[in-house]
Amino acid sequence: MSEQFVRYQLFKPFESTKSTGMGIGTYEAREYVRELGGRIEVETREAQGTLFRVVLPLYVPERAGELGVAVEGHG
Repeated sequence: MSEQFVRYQLFKPFESTKSTGMGIGTYEAREYVRELGGRIEVETREAQGTLFRVVLPLYVPERAGELGVAVEGHG
């Protein structure tokens, strides 16, 4: 993937490089990770490969209520 593709098209909904694709995969993944308080980082070298890194905040049971997360056995 080129840097330009990553910057302007990769996470754009309803655009796909596939003839049968809907173009929502990376967009939905990014939105879900954002809801969890994280981010997706992308490093690319055209014709060599692309690295996706999903960074999520550390889960601390004592803070689960602040995030609206139900903790089993903790009400």
